[in-house]
Amino acid sequence: MNARFVIAGLFLGSVVSAHAIEVQGHRGARARRPENTLSAFRYAYQIGVDVIELDLAVTKDDRIVVTHDLTINPKICLGPTGARLRMPTPAIRSLTLEEIRRFDCGSLRNPDFPNQVAAPGEKMPTFEEFLDFFAQAVRENRVPNLRMNVETKTSPKVPGLSTDPESFVRLVLSAVRRHGLEDRLILQSFDKRTLQAARKLYPGVVISALDDRPWRNPLSYLSDIHPEFYSPGIYWLGLLTSKPAVQLMNALGIGVVPYTANTPKDWDRLIRNGVRGIITDDPYGLIEHLKQRGLR
Repeated sequence: MNARFVIAGLFLGSVVSAHAIEVQGHRGARARRPENTLSAFRYAYQIGVDVIELDLAVTKDDRIVVTHDLTINPKICLGPTGARLRMPTPAIRSLTLEEIRRFDCGSLRNPDFPNQVAAPGEKMPTFEEFLDFFAQAVRENRVPNLRMNVETKTSPKVPGLSTDPESFVRLVLSAVRRHGLEDRLILQSFDKRTLQAARKLYPGVVISALDDRPWRNPLSYLSDIHPEFYSPGIYWLGLLTSKPAVQLMNALGIGVVPYTANTPKDWDRLIRNGVRGIITDDPYGLIEHLKQRGLR
């Protein structure tokens, strides 16, 4: 951890901890609508989330599509003929956008979310389609300071399933700039190479470091990235979302935004521990919970 990072963090820590809890709709709002679809993003916007969280992958013809998985997910998508898919399913990177648009990713209700309302026939959206929607939402200004938290799906373990991190970052930032939405963007990833490339290519971009490894020293991991946000999972006995861990990040000027908290018990624990925001599958439930507690 270099000295400038520490000194700046000590100054910014009180600012980060003073903010109200930000509600981030995970994959839009997958507890209520099919994940990473335009219907989920519209729903999240209509109920008043502060941040819409989504995932991106790159097709064979270098088009960005909104999906959490690097292969077609048979749990949430039907095949081009409307039939259920069997494993193994094709990789996003092996298909053109035209081929991907033949899949129906709105008709199947995710069995993990009994309150999810299907959106029959909905296709996997392109990032451009999402940005068109988002730009219109910004113009309407129903949610002041509405932002997007965009995860680029890459992994050094499976390099053939995605484009390289630097190219991916260039594609994303180019699309965001065409829509004039740079100041609304948070770029997140589990892949440190992506965060390093983003910081090098676009020093002003807001970065969130996703982390699913509680045995790793987060300060050492983050020192050369200088992220604005840190997003650990809420599991692993809460080690990375404990009050001391959150206070330490706050002291360094890094807002802690854990994923994926879906119950009042978890929400209350994270609120007590001083997190900046919460990524949740059920943003409606979290917003109502915050209202009941007088926090929104």
